[in-house]
Amino acid sequence: MVEEILGDGERRDVDLGWDYDTVRAVVSKHADCLDQVTEPRFVEWDLWDGNVMVRAGKIVGVVDHERASMVIH
Repeated sequence: MVEEILGDGERRDVDLGWDYDTVRAVVSKHADCLDQVTEPRFVEWDLWDGNVMVRAGKIVGVVDHERASMVIH
């Protein structure tokens, strides 16, 4: 999932303030921290005003899930 996000940023020439390979190295170095994640969670990567339905100040719906992922938490 991280690699897909970084790849998107590279393709769009997004300046993260850090070199992409440096970010990859840090994530890789600390990847064992993810071993503590055991419960699934839905992650929406394309969350912006146009993809969110809000009622009474609360999110009641999210659309456009082609970039969403299921992760284990």
